[in-house]
Order: sequence, then structure tokens, then C-alpha cells
Amino acid sequence: MRLMSLLIGSLLLAPAGVLAESVGPRLGKAIAVYLDQNSTKLILEVVEPLVTGRQVYIGSGRAAVTVGELLSRSGSQYYYGASTPGRPEIKNGDEISATPPPSDGGSVELDAPAALHLQTREEYTFGPKGRGEITAVQGDHAMVDRGSLHKVRERDIYRVYDSSGRYKGLLELSGVGDRQSSGKLYNALEDYRRDASKTATGDRVVFAGQRKLFGLGLEGGLMAKKDLVGQAREENFGGGLLWSITFPDGWGAEVLFGAYGRNGRSKMSVVPGPGVRTLDRQALFIAPMWLKKNFFYPSAVSPFLAAGASVFAGRNNWVSTGAMTFDENASKSTVVPMLGAGVELFPGRFFRPRFDVRYFAGPKITAGSNTYYTESVFYSFGFLTSW
Repeated sequence: MRLMSLLIGSLLLAPAGVLAESVGPRLGKAIAVYLDQNSTKLILEVVEPLVTGRQVYIGSGRAAVTVGELLSRSGSQYYYGASTPGRPEIKNGDEISATPPPSDGGSVELDAPAALHLQTREEYTFGPKGRGEITAVQGDHAMVDRGSLHKVRERDIYRVYDSSGRYKGLLELSGVGDRQSSGKLYNALEDYRRDASKTATGDRVVFAGQRKLFGLGLEGGLMAKKDLVGQAREENFGGGLLWSITFPDGWGAEVLFGAYGRNGRSKMSVVPGPGVRTLDRQALFIAPMWLKKNFFYPSAVSPFLAAGASVFAGRNNWVSTGAMTFDENASKSTVVPMLGAGVELFPGRFFRPRFDVRYFAGPKITAGSNTYYTESVFYSFGFLTSW
């Protein structure tokens, strides 16, 4: 009994600020955080209605944000816009509290409530994520009535259509709530009708795929034509480990941890003899990398254009023995431009087969009276596994 009395006494004597901090209600979480000029905009998913104009507190630092208009509601969950000046440390998934942090270790003064504390009960049906509806629009951000309960994930891409079926643009999700999700509206570079900014509540959305951020795979290739080196045909080869990263709207970057190359060696008898002339050539295009743009991303068939560069190393050796003797050697190392085009299949899926053409603007390597033209075109096949 004495121990119980001491415990109750310590709780009664504890500062009000400590109690408020420990028992402050958790209302929900932030499902979208993005910058808008000099302020931070948010979309909040909460389990009870909030008072517009009041402040709630988010994250480990309990940053204060001002509650805006009610954007949408699904079952017992409410979705509000919110904002705060500057760039506080807030991220997707941070919890929301109605209780402010204590000031200078003192007590917390609670005036008007941030939440209304209404009891609600509604039935909810979990449909597939393939189709949905725009529930709110806030600038270039919109919400759809699909969330984690529908197996929606970040970077899922939806096509937006109005009630008549007219295409408006794309919505890429960045904040996933339980029953609704938020994302950014945009038009693809190749869209001739640029109506994403006209998206409105009630527009339909259809799942198009997911933007796979990273990709890792293999690629190999050959030249279609084998050039002559003296009296012999040169060999060519290419390939390596392919790594990629994909940005919004199908923009991306790739690097091949490998090389494309061509080499040849030819020996010819000197007339009148005895004597031999040897021609030895090699051109290597090492670690080619480029920036690329996939069109109609993430459609099942997505052509792309690309431009980049590659490290070049080449040599041209021309040696003669016998009646006419000479030894002419030249080599060159530099960085050369590279252009390309190709097509990827299922770029929004895990397995992405591909075909591409690479043009390397290799330099001329002149050894005495002999010139080696290293300009090359390689045809490549490969695949990426993406996640």
C-alpha cells in the first residue's frame, strides 16, 4: 500500500508538460510532404476530424503545421491538407499529435482542441488497385481512393481520364495511406494533349505500372559488319553488367560495367621477299554510359533515345621487315561521344528485355601512311531486373 501511495503521489506531482508529452494522442500520419516555394505542404491521414486553422504536431521534433481544408474521407479516416513555413524535418510516415511539445521544460497550455473526437463507424470494401477515382486535387498533387490496403506502393503510376474517357495525364504516387494515396500530376514529354493540370475530383484513374527505381542486368552485342584488316577480317565483341536508374517520366541513366571492342591482326608476305608486313589494330570503348528517355513509359513497349560518352583506348601498329623495313605505331586514349536508340519491353515490371543500337564516334588513328577508322556501330541485346 505504501508503494502504491508513493506511485500515485509522484504522478500527481509530475509536471503537466511531462504528462501531456507522454499521453498526447496520436491522430495519424503524414502521407505526403513536398516543397512549395518557401513553405512545406503536407497531406495528413488521421482517424478523426481536425479543426481547420488549428495546429497539429508532426515528427520526432514535433514541428507545428496548420491544418487546411478537408480533402477527402474514406471510412473512418480523414485526409487534410496542411502547411508550415520553411523546411522543417518532416517526412512521409511521421506521426501526428494534437499535443504541442513542452516549452522550456514547463507545462503545456492546451486551449482549443485540434481534433473534434467524433466516433464514426463505416463499412469499407477493399477493391483492386487497378482502377480508382480522384478524390482531391491540391495544385499539382492529387489523391486517389486506393492505398496500402489495396496493395498500392510508392511510385505506382496511374493514367488519368475524365468521365468521357478523355486522357488527361499521369499521376505518380509518392505518399501511400491506408485507404487513399497522394501523388504528383504531370504530362509525359510526348503527350500532345497536356491536361494533367485540369485534373478534377471524380476523374477516373487506371493503373499503368510502377516506376522501377533501380535496374541490374546483362547486355551483349556485336557489330553487324566485320571490317578488313589487311587480308583478314577483324573480330568484334561487347557486353557486361548493366546498371540503370529511372527518374520520373521515363528519364534515366545507365552505365555498362564492361566494354565494346574490335581488334584484328594480319600478316602479309612482302614481294619481292623475304619479308613480312604485320598490321595490328584494336579499339576499345570502355564503360559506356548515357542518359536516356523512354517514350510511352511505362507501356509494355517503350522505345527510347539516348546520348552519352565512353572511354576510348585504341592502337594502330604497322610493321614491315625485309627489303622495305619500317615500324609505324600510334595509339590514342580519350573520351568519345556515344548516341543510341532502342526499345524496352515491360519497363514498369520486374523483368525488362531490351534491344539497342550504340554509335561510338571513335577517332582516327594514323600510323605513318596507315589510318585506322574506329567509328563503330554495335547492336546489343540484354535484360534488366528492376525493383
